[in-house]
Amino acid sequence: MGAAATPCATLLHMGIITQIRRNVKNKRRCTIMVDGAFFCACDEDVVLSLELRRGMELSVDAEQRLKREERTMQLRQKAWAYCTYKPRTEAQMRSKCQMLGMTDEETTATLSWLAEFKQLDDASYAQRFVDAARERKPLSTADIRSRLRRKGIPDNHIEGALSTTTEFDDIEAARRVAERKLRVLSGADNARDRLTRFLAYRRYSWNVIRVVVSELLPLVLLCIVSPTVLAAQADTSCKPNLLPWSVNQWQPTTMPVLSSTGKLLYLDRKYHPDNTDGTTDADDVWVSSYDSVRGWLEPQRMQLTVGIPQPQVVFQESSDGLRLLVAGEYQDSRRLCFAILRRSSVDAPFTEFDVVRVTGALNLSGRYFATMTDDGQHLIVALPRAGGVDDLDLYHTTSCQGKWAALSPLRGGVNTTGFDGAPYLAADGRTLYFVSNGREPRRGKLDVYVARRGQLGWNDWSTPTWLGPCVNTIGDETTITLFAAGRKALLTSWDASENRESLYSVTLADSVQPFPWCALEIHVRDAMRGTPLPGASVLVIDSTTPTCPTRLVANSQGIVTTTLQQRTSYQLRTEASGYTTIPQTLTIQQLDSVTSLRLTAHLFDMSTPLASVYFDRGTYDVSPSERQRILSLLDTLRIRSVGLKVTGYTDELGTKPYNQTLSARRASAVVDALVSLGFNPNRIVSEGRGIEIPKVATSMRENPQSRRVDIFAISDPQHVTPQTQQRSIQPSSSGRRPRQQ
Repeated sequence: MGAAATPCATLLHMGIITQIRRNVKNKRRCTIMVDGAFFCACDEDVVLSLELRRGMELSVDAEQRLKREERTMQLRQKAWAYCTYKPRTEAQMRSKCQMLGMTDEETTATLSWLAEFKQLDDASYAQRFVDAARERKPLSTADIRSRLRRKGIPDNHIEGALSTTTEFDDIEAARRVAERKLRVLSGADNARDRLTRFLAYRRYSWNVIRVVVSELLPLVLLCIVSPTVLAAQADTSCKPNLLPWSVNQWQPTTMPVLSSTGKLLYLDRKYHPDNTDGTTDADDVWVSSYDSVRGWLEPQRMQLTVGIPQPQVVFQESSDGLRLLVAGEYQDSRRLCFAILRRSSVDAPFTEFDVVRVTGALNLSGRYFATMTDDGQHLIVALPRAGGVDDLDLYHTTSCQGKWAALSPLRGGVNTTGFDGAPYLAADGRTLYFVSNGREPRRGKLDVYVARRGQLGWNDWSTPTWLGPCVNTIGDETTITLFAAGRKALLTSWDASENRESLYSVTLADSVQPFPWCALEIHVRDAMRGTPLPGASVLVIDSTTPTCPTRLVANSQGIVTTTLQQRTSYQLRTEASGYTTIPQTLTIQQLDSVTSLRLTAHLFDMSTPLASVYFDRGTYDVSPSERQRILSLLDTLRIRSVGLKVTGYTDELGTKPYNQTLSARRASAVVDALVSLGFNPNRIVSEGRGIEIPKVATSMRENPQSRRVDIFAISDPQHVTPQTQQRSIQPSSSGRRPRQQ
C-alpha cells in the first residue's frame, strides 16, 4: 500500500505510457510508468475507466483526470467500508464524508453512489431499527423515536416505520423488560415503585406502565405507586407550563438558561444535524429570542463570541450580563473545560475568557455541570471523580487572587451514592437546586431537591429538601435553572403527552424559593462632567471572605451590577484610573423581599483642578469673593468626603526664592480658608510650586493667570485614611422594593 500513497508527479509535457503493471502485494493497485520512469500508482478501476494502455500518450489534462478519479475512488472505498461494516444513516454518512475531507460536491456524489447500490436508505434503516427494537431489545415507541432522531433520520421516515406500531406493542415490550427487572427486584419492599420508575425512565407511557405493573404485581391493582406518589399525583395546586413548540420541537434539548435581560433563552440541543459536528455533536448552544407578540421564537445558532471559541454549553449568566459560565474548548490542546466568558456590554459579543484552572475539571468528558455566584468568585461543579461518593457528585471551588482552589465535595449529606448533578445556585448565593436519584422521597428516577448554605461557609449545607409534586413527575427532571427574581424555574422534565423530555416553566412554592437578596447597581460618573466612566471598577470585600475580594468592572454605560447577601457586611471601593477613590461600607440586614439599591459614585479627575483661586501681584490674602467661590465649590461638588491637594503658583516677576515663599503662602491661605469653612485640615495637603512657566507663549513676564492656587481632589491624603460612607440596608415596612438614589 506504500505505492498507493505516492502522489502523481506533475507532468508538464506529453508522455508515453511505457508500462502498466499490478502491485505484487495488492493486485487491485497498478503502477504506471511514463517514458520509462515511475509516474504514479492508482486503482485498477481507474485504469479501466480511463482506458489507459501501454503506448498511449498521456497529456496534462489526462493527468488531472487521473488524479481526480484516483481521489474519488479512494474516498469512495473508505465510505463503502464504513457503510458496509454496519448499516448507517444518511446523516452519519454525511458526517463521515466531512471527516474524510470531502467537499460538498464530493459528499453529495458519494451519497448518491451509495444509494445506487442500496447501501444508504433512511426509510429502510428506520424500519430495520424498529423491527430490531421490538424483537431483540425491547424499546418503547418514544425511545425508538428519540434514538432515530439522534441518528439524523427525518421524521417522515420515523413515522412511516412506526405507522403499524400500536399501544399493544408497547405493552408487550414493557412486559418483557419488566419481567427481567423483577428478577433483580424480587423481594424488595419498594419493588412496585422501583419498577414504575424503571419503565418511566425508558419512556413508556403512563397507561402502558399502569397495565404492565398491575399485571405483574396483581396484589394491588390500583395503587401501583406508593401513597406519597399517589398524593402527589392528586395535587392540582400548580401546573407546570410547557414551553412553546418552537423551543421543544427538537429533542433532546436541555439546559435552558435565561439571559440577564430575559430576552434570550440559551439551550443545549444534542445531536442536531446543524450542530458544529452534525449528528455526532452531543452539545451545541442554540439561542431563542423573545418576541412580545409571538413569544419564544425558533432557536438559532447565534454567534455569541468574537475572536474566541464558541461555547458548547451555557450554564449561567451574571445579573449584569457581562459574564457567562460555559463549557467549551478554551485550552491550547482544545480540551473541554469550564470557562467564564467576558464582554463590555450586554449588546456586545463575548471577546475574553478565563479558564477555570482547577485539577479535575480541565479535561471534561461524559456528564458535567456547573453553576456560579453572581460575581463569578465561587463555582459548584458536578463531576465524576475518583474518591467521590459515587457516580456524579457536587464540588465547590473558589477563585482567590486569580487562582482556583482545589475541588472540595459539598458536605451536609448533599452527595449520595447515586447521581447528584445539574446544580443551580440562586442569586442569594445560598440556595442550591440540583437533581438526584440517590435520596427519598422520589417520584421519578431523577428528582429536584434544594439545599441551603449556612453562615459557616461553603461546607455548611442543610439537609436537601424535595421540591414536591409541582416540580417532580413520574418521569425524570434532569436540569433546573431560575428566572432572575427566583420565583419561577425552567425545567427539563417529562412530557407525558409526547412520551419524551421537554422544557417547562413552573412557579416554585414559597418554602423552596431563594432567600431575599439585595440587587446592587452602582453608576460611576465623572463628578465634574457627569459623564459615565466605562471601565471603572468596584472592589467588593465580603466580610465572610475578606482575604479574597472581587473586582467588578463597569459596563459601557459606567454601571456595575451585582447581588449582595442578606445579613452580611461589604466594603466597596470604587476606582478608575486617574480618578479619586470612594470607599464605602454596606451592611445588608435581614430582608423580607428582594431589595434593589442604586448608588451613584462621583469620582473626581485628579489631573483637572476643581477650582482656581486668583491673587493680586505680591499678595497672598484670599478675597471675600474668592472665599464665596470656595464655599460654593464645597456645596455644589460635595467634596467634603474626599481629600484635597492645594498647589500655589506665581508669575515670573521677582526672585526665585521670593516666589517660592509667596506660592507656599498663597497655598496656606487657601487651606486656612477651607478649614474656616468647615473642611477637615487632616484631609488637605498643600505645596508651593513657585514660578509657573506658562503653557502658551507670552511676551509678558507679569502673567495674572499664574498668580493663583489650584485645588485638586485626591484619593489618599497624607497622614490619614479617608473616612468611609456607611449605609445599612434594611427591609422596607411596606414590603415594596426601594430604589435609593
